[in-house]
Amino acid sequence: MKRPVRCGLVVGLALLGTSGIVFAEPHRITIQEVMEAAAFRTLPAKIVTENVAMAQASRRIAQAELLPRIAASAQVTRNPEELVLDGRTVVRLWDVNAQASVSIDLFRGTALMEWLASGLSLEAAEMDARWRRAELRVAAARGFLGVLAAKRNLEAVMLTLEQRQATLRDAEMRLDAGFGTSADVAKAKLSLVEAQGHRLEATTALEDAQAELEWVSGIDVSTTGDLDPVLPTFEPAAERADIAALRLSAMSIQRSIDGQWLDFIPILSMVGRAEFGEESLRAPDGVSWTVSFQATWSLYEPSRYGRLDLLASEARALDLEADSRVQTMEYGITKATRAVQTAIGKVTLAEESLALAEEVQNQVRERFRQGVTTALEVTDADVATFRARVGLNVVQLQVDLARIELAWATGALDG
Repeated sequence: MKRPVRCGLVVGLALLGTSGIVFAEPHRITIQEVMEAAAFRTLPAKIVTENVAMAQASRRIAQAELLPRIAASAQVTRNPEELVLDGRTVVRLWDVNAQASVSIDLFRGTALMEWLASGLSLEAAEMDARWRRAELRVAAARGFLGVLAAKRNLEAVMLTLEQRQATLRDAEMRLDAGFGTSADVAKAKLSLVEAQGHRLEATTALEDAQAELEWVSGIDVSTTGDLDPVLPTFEPAAERADIAALRLSAMSIQRSIDGQWLDFIPILSMVGRAEFGEESLRAPDGVSWTVSFQATWSLYEPSRYGRLDLLASEARALDLEADSRVQTMEYGITKATRAVQTAIGKVTLAEESLALAEEVQNQVRERFRQGVTTALEVTDADVATFRARVGLNVVQLQVDLARIELAWATGALDG
């Protein structure tokens, strides 16, 4: 008896095969994702954010010093006795009154300059945060490239392991055919064991690199997918964030110095008061108010000149540090540029070395299959090829690291 054909399933499979459906490829983690995760989602990144928040709070405090101040009070007083004169109560047994006052500084040079200084300090904090995030990006990029290099090394080890297994099979086949030697088999087995040890070391190195990357970025790349080896193009910044932060901090201190000098000018303020209480001769309806203007001079304050000297020294120190950073940056750019150029040249040489080593390896393996050479020569050729492949991985890592260092030195990672 024939079983019924499930037409719906057949038609569905046919449509699936002809509809041109493209399945999404597994997600590949890019170096940008890792760097941004390190810059904004790790604990050090949160500390950087809090530093900016503190500068914002200082800015609000300085701004509040320029705004009116409002105060209110209420009091209840019990007098020893009630005093009445000509039928009018002069002193009540219980006095209840409330006061409200509004005061504002019409001009206070120190507060105005401190408000301007706080704005510059906030900009400096934001620039410093950009530089701190750039440092976090560099650490994440190094970890990312370390994982890539460890993956490539493991792939090289696995390829060598497969070749050693093939060599052992060839040696055993030759021995079974009667024209091989037991020494070749023993050497092939020893080489295979060495390759297995290299695999263990490479696997451990990869796990360590993945753990380091997870530590600096918070991304577990061992389970989230493959890595994209393509590096983005980095554009140099007009001014590096750390240098800009130092310049802005020096400008902020200069505003504070200006505020100290403006303290010689009188502070002009206005105070308005209103009192609500019992009826009195001064306030027949129980309400009285006053408005006063006052000017306050600070005629002599010995510590002011010491503060001026201290602030001036701090500003000069920041300017000198900024100049030193510029010199260090220029040296770093020159060094990183040279490192990139050197590493690119080394990659070309390493690729040529690998091509030659693979050519020799193939020739030796073919001669071994023909019974012309020994397993020892095959092992030597495998080792030479493995070293050439690992050497290429090393110089590729050097190129990528040099590019990251150059991007960092030019401020391209600030943000």
